[in-house]
Amino acid sequence: MEIYAMKKLHLILAAAIGISSPVLLLEPLASAQDASTQFHSIAASCGYYTEPTQGAVYAYWKNCTGQGQQINVDLAEWPDEHRCVGAGQTAGLGSVGTLPGDVRNATAIGTC
Repeated sequence: MEIYAMKKLHLILAAAIGISSPVLLLEPLASAQDASTQFHSIAASCGYYTEPTQGAVYAYWKNCTGQGQQINVDLAEWPDEHRCVGAGQTAGLGSVGTLPGDVRNATAIGTC
């Protein structure tokens, strides 16, 4: 009887480990994803980039040059806007999306 109880205990423990293992494996992946997002934020490439923020996506322009950049911000269903982003500065452009006024893209069009 004790052998049967021991085998049953081993099966229960094996099942518990099998169930919890995928959860444990997902945790480091989530952390790696967070680190990837943080890396993108800190070392975003120059120019237009987007970043997830509190359930939405936000657009930015990073000017890596030594002079101001004039950019054209493409807005959904609204006229485009021209903005000046100072040398070495990063400017928030707005929410990304398809609603009127949402940012769709941005491009450099000159200096300012």
